[in-house]
Amino acid sequence: MEIQLPDTSAPNCQLSETQRGAVIMAYAFTESYAETARIVGLPRSTVYYIIKHVKTTGSTAPKARTGRPRASTERMDRIICREARNSPHSTLGELSVNLVQNYAIPLHINTLKSRLQEQNIQKWRAKRRPELLPRHAAQRLQWALARRHWQYDDWARIIWSDECWIQRTGDPRTAWVFRTTNEKWRRDLVVPYVGQGDAKVMIWAMFIGETKGPLYMVEGNFDSTKYLEVLQEHLPQFMHDNRRIGANWTEDQWPTFMHDNAKPHVAKIVTEWFADTETSLLPWCPYSPDLNPIEHVWWLLKDQAWAAIPEDYLRRLVESMNDRIDAVIAAKGWYTRF
Repeated sequence: MEIQLPDTSAPNCQLSETQRGAVIMAYAFTESYAETARIVGLPRSTVYYIIKHVKTTGSTAPKARTGRPRASTERMDRIICREARNSPHSTLGELSVNLVQNYAIPLHINTLKSRLQEQNIQKWRAKRRPELLPRHAAQRLQWALARRHWQYDDWARIIWSDECWIQRTGDPRTAWVFRTTNEKWRRDLVVPYVGQGDAKVMIWAMFIGETKGPLYMVEGNFDSTKYLEVLQEHLPQFMHDNRRIGANWTEDQWPTFMHDNAKPHVAKIVTEWFADTETSLLPWCPYSPDLNPIEHVWWLLKDQAWAAIPEDYLRRLVESMNDRIDAVIAAKGWYTRF
């Protein structure tokens, strides 16, 4: 014997009095929850709770319900999350239109927001990073793998340098994306940028280990000629003063200088000067500010003057190099949190 009951797969769908009567009748014949569930086509748990309610209260009427029924089914919830993940840069309004047009799911934006939050998906401001191409990611990964076993003393031999651009205005095109809290650096959820943007003021600095170098305020355009002037004025003396840093260094060991691949840095007159002065350079991969610990100095510089930056902070930045290397390897050369 089988009894065909109407579909009740939607959440919070309450059985009718006829349906509950069919469950009670089938159980009276079989005295088996499993067999009753097979006959009426309902889950065993549903049959169990109906019979338990009858035995406890002596009534076939269901308990009175409170609260508003849920507006979406489990299937709807799955579609909502799937569409948000497929189009992470869309707005809640655009997601709502998509659901109505393609799935006939007319839900309020607040309901959509709640369903996404249940799955830990929210709208977040997209993180900005330099634009990476697959070849850049491959170069970054190779660079990190080659130095994954370096220790603090190895990193402390590097003179880290960089320019900091003070922007006149921020980027007005703030991007928001659907994501979970641990997807911050997923490469399709990062907003890439090219170049430094509209700069007003630029400063240049360097440090090695725990020792700060000079902070140089750049006036006018920062081209290769200006960069060479900065190097000639500041780098030789700084390298000389720090040539024996570290307990295991000998007098003929000099620091290695690091700078990125910005156009002024790789100009012919600059590379020739490095060759003439026999300056050791750290090979650098493109678009990798996350591998240069001095980048974090600029954040601190917003709140503290250069002279007030503690030595311990510089040490921690150098000590973070192994974490930076591991992060690049784990991301297979793509974006990291640094």
